[in-house]
Amino acid sequence: MGIWDEVASKVKAAAMTTTKYERFVEKLCRKLDVRSLRYREISDIEKQPEEFKQKVLKLLREETLSIMLEVRLNNQVRKEMAQAEKERQEKIKKLNEKADNLQVNFEDWRVKVNET
Repeated sequence: MGIWDEVASKVKAAAMTTTKYERFVEKLCRKLDVRSLRYREISDIEKQPEEFKQKVLKLLREETLSIMLEVRLNNQVRKEMAQAEKERQEKIKKLNEKADNLQVNFEDWRVKVNET
């Protein structure tokens, strides 16, 4: 929980101390020790008109807590989905192993299945 409070305060501080979106991104990256930006959304916003970028900054200033809660929820959903996928893959692996261990014998026109 503490890390999210720290991130929220750094986002708000970076948004409050500048009027330019590009400067906000620069300050926030410095505060969070981010050395590389590879997210398309950031460059997409930079290509928008100045009015749009100002609205983004205003939203970041006024709705920091809500935005951080949404990010946290999205992160939690992503983790839960990854865990569910991992469990599904493990279940499939176990079923495949079980199927590989089945032996089928043909005796007098009958089929006999033995598990080992």
